Amino acid sequence: MKKLMYVAVFIFALGFTACGSDDYNPINCLENTGTLTTTAVNYTEDPSAENCNAYKAALENYLNNNCFPDEATENSSRDILADLNCDV
Repeated sequence: MKKLMYVAVFIFALGFTACGSDDYNPINCLENTGTLTTTAVNYTEDPSAENCNAYKAALENYLNNNCFPDEATENSSRDILADLNCDV
């Protein structure tokens, strides 16, 4: 249930995504949104280490490209990233 909540939060947040920095690159943010959504869904459907690592990498990439609409969403995503345990 917790994983499903993470995906729901991300899909909701991604619906309002606009890169927040002056280094805005809409192509990168759009690509990253698709990748993050796909990996989040895959991880929810099959919480394997491989899917977890793909989701973690996509989330890190999204964070590194400043694609969150606001600081609260970014902070929430950082918390989710910190809670991901891909060694299970």
